[in-house]
Amino acid sequence: MQASLRKKTKEHISSKAHKLCVKQEEYDACNAITKRIDKMDERYTASTCRVYNTVYSLAKRCRPFSDIEDEIELQ
Repeated sequence: MQASLRKKTKEHISSKAHKLCVKQEEYDACNAITKRIDKMDERYTASTCRVYNTVYSLAKRCRPFSDIEDEIELQ
């Protein structure tokens, strides 16, 4: 029974599918840093976009820019 399982395990480890999965896993690990940086950039961009929209709405309503602190707190 154990010999049969060892044989199947050895065949799987030496198979092409297993090697492709290992390569893909290594590739994903390398790109994890890039994905994390992209996610951080998205958050920064979204935050900056909200601030610009707030400034634009204040300018459109002819409000003083001293009101920006209250508007940003509401967000």
